[in-house]
Amino acid sequence: MSKDIFSKINLKDYNNVLERILENKNFSEDVKNLLLSMFYKIENAYEDYITVKTNVCTKKEFLKKIIRIIDEKCHSIEFIRNIDKKVYTLNRESGAIKVLQNENVLLEAIIELSQNEIAFDKKYELIEAPLKEMLIQGNRMNQVETIRDFNGWSWDTPLKDMDNINYNTIFQILLILYKNEFMDEILDDIKESDDEEYIPNNEILRSKYNNSFGLTVSETKDEEDIDYIEIMQTKLKEEFGEELYLEFWKIFIENIIVIYANKNPKYKETIIKKYLEEKEKLEKMQNNKIFLEDISLKKKNINKEIKKIDKLLNDQFALRKEYEERNKKLENKDKIFSVSHLGIMLEKQRTGLLEEIKKLNKLIEPKEFLAKKEKVLKAIQFYEDLKLDKEKQNKAKNEREKLAELKKVFLKCFKIRIENATKREEIEKLIYELRYFKLLPEKMQETKIYELELEETENLIIEKACEMKILTKFSENENINNEILKNIFESRIMKLQNIIIVLKYEEGILLVEMYDGNIHDKTVQIEIKEETELIVKLKKKIKLWIR
Repeated sequence: MSKDIFSKINLKDYNNVLERILENKNFSEDVKNLLLSMFYKIENAYEDYITVKTNVCTKKEFLKKIIRIIDEKCHSIEFIRNIDKKVYTLNRESGAIKVLQNENVLLEAIIELSQNEIAFDKKYELIEAPLKEMLIQGNRMNQVETIRDFNGWSWDTPLKDMDNINYNTIFQILLILYKNEFMDEILDDIKESDDEEYIPNNEILRSKYNNSFGLTVSETKDEEDIDYIEIMQTKLKEEFGEELYLEFWKIFIENIIVIYANKNPKYKETIIKKYLEEKEKLEKMQNNKIFLEDISLKKKNINKEIKKIDKLLNDQFALRKEYEERNKKLENKDKIFSVSHLGIMLEKQRTGLLEEIKKLNKLIEPKEFLAKKEKVLKAIQFYEDLKLDKEKQNKAKNEREKLAELKKVFLKCFKIRIENATKREEIEKLIYELRYFKLLPEKMQETKIYELELEETENLIIEKACEMKILTKFSENENINNEILKNIFESRIMKLQNIIIVLKYEEGILLVEMYDGNIHDKTVQIEIKEETELIVKLKKKIKLWIR
């Protein structure tokens, strides 16, 4: 079978695959009709979506993924009323969805049902919950974008349909930095590969299966040992350098912690507690006597634990008794396998305690002491920078300021990407990405924080695009040329290559008329304060994009 068989079939064929699956699902006719309607909307809107965003999977991949989720994971779908402001609920284990009768909400629920149960290493305990929340919510809003914001003829980003605008912005920034494939690897439980054949898992469907409708599936792999956070950090370091990586990562972590803490009081209490613990550490370190006494007490307690372990390991009767006592308190699934297994556990515990004593001994050394003190000072500064002690009315302002800072650092990264781009297609893609980023829905009042960075980024990419003869140059005056061309970053004309510009002049005002082909989109006024020569003629239709 051809690897690209899906690219050769039309909408009717996609619908045939879905209809065959739905025949054997115990869904109501209303549910089946809504699924088919949702599927049609995706197919109808996807070309515009992929044009505007660029950093997405192909339509073929997306449709196949939705088909597979419905086939393998959705076992029950029921319509509900909007109760307690919840638009849907789902049970992953049973594959049950209860949802409002709405295509957008149904797609959100289906996407969330397919998301990975994300697990991170214990060393990321502080940020695990905020990071999971942002990734899950951000991915859900991102995946439904194709029918939420696109309807086959226009592109709009309605704020009312997004329950957390800030999560969406952060997630979209990550998508631009890390690309769609990498984010999918972290989040998506349904993964595709064109080198294997996917057949619907129902036996009846298998008998009806026709090779011309083959879907593909990749091998699943155990991802528990993959440290995605370390990979994310390494990618940033390699592309943007140590200094910019540290700047971005710090404000990124601040963003997700602040948003999550504002929504979860218990987590906020945990953060404040850790802050107070670091301050207590610093107070002890600033008093040498108290610090040494504290170290001595910790070592004494550890040595007591080691002696207890040694006593058990050297007395088989005591070891068996300990084994029995421990197992009495444990559930069946957690019970210790055997006495010898307990012995191994205690040996490991003993080794860990000895390592703790070594660390405490090192802390007394002047160099190690200063390094530890510096680490504590940085931790205190980090917690203070979160500003979680703000009054209730200032929480939203704090979130907006943090997000504006993140945008500023992101634009620094984006400028490096522009500078390093050498091919026409790279610059073209960056133009679309910058336009998408600038038009992200937001409730920002702190744009001045990143305003200068945004202007510099726009000017940099415009100048490079003109040099590479991607965009038409309208004036040798750099400021005027940039003022004309930066309007593309505010245009919702989906295909920028279709933009036509007509320039007109009226008493110190340059009128920039923008057209989508022959359809007028908008007119922008630019004040001319100095004598300026244009390279192009006034009142003449000029293609913005040089083909």
